Amino acid sequence: MKTYHVIAQREGDMWIASVTNADGAHTWGHGLRHLHQSVREAIALAEDIEDEDAIELEWEYVTGDQTLDKNAARLRQQRNEIVHATAELVDATNSIVQELRHHGYSMRDAATIAGISPARVGQISHAN
Repeated sequence: MKTYHVIAQREGDMWIASVTNADGAHTWGHGLRHLHQSVREAIALAEDIEDEDAIELEWEYVTGDQTLDKNAARLRQQRNEIVHATAELVDATNSIVQELRHHGYSMRDAATIAGISPARVGQISHAN
């Protein structure tokens, strides 16, 4: 899936967005929520994409304060890393719990070994 890079810049009381890797994909909005949807629509039109939900976006926000922009970008990157690490942790936890239970360990023992609650082991066990 192609990722589109969007630069959103505050101008007065509006946000102006340009998609750097989709010719002709420019739009505006009074708020970021509206802008996010408008950008998807602009990309879909410019790139002839039917499913707007399949469009992956990478945002860069320009507030006019370079320090603020840099700090906010760093924060978004850290949050993204945490989301990915959490997904990996959930997968690893599910895997080890399934393996422990397959080897006959009780829910309490599997929970202690995996560092989670027995109730969570039960949820994982019943989900699979």
